[in-house]
Amino acid sequence: MLGLGINAEPRPSTNCFGRIISVMSSTRTGSELVAELSVDPPVKGCETVSIKCTSLALRKAARAASQFLEIHLQPLGLHSSQFGILSNVSKAGSITMTKLSDEMSLDRTTLTRNLQILERDGLVEVVAGSDRRVRRVALTGKGCSVLTQAIPLWEESEKALSRLLGEDQRRAMLAIAGAITAVEDK
Repeated sequence: MLGLGINAEPRPSTNCFGRIISVMSSTRTGSELVAELSVDPPVKGCETVSIKCTSLALRKAARAASQFLEIHLQPLGLHSSQFGILSNVSKAGSITMTKLSDEMSLDRTTLTRNLQILERDGLVEVVAGSDRRVRRVALTGKGCSVLTQAIPLWEESEKALSRLLGEDQRRAMLAIAGAITAVEDK
């Protein structure tokens, strides 16, 4: 916290540019140490980033959509990312981790972490392929059962989102997401 410990005297810290942030004065109110800071002015242009940055806006929207879906998936204890993995694995029947990673635009570390949870819960099986470097993923019987229960919950989530946004906006959002994904693939 800006280099201030609970029982420590205020000391300088640095900002993102490595410049010293000076502690001008400090006072103790109850158990809190309150410091007045002298900081650099905002970096030129940063005041519009949060409202004009496509990437940040899409990430924020994606998090909101994921949370919305997770509310609906809550009875199954399934996260939206896990639902996406189960759906993609089911669609493929059996799929390599590399292909699944590409299909979902997930880095291998994130995919591996999610697959470990799904495997631990008995929803997927990860086995070595014909080449030992290749790992294949398939749904288990339990995974098929959970996905079968999740599909109606996902459908309800989509209907609810459509009611909130309007079907035209929901379709436009899907079209925009598809167009951006196509740019990534180029």
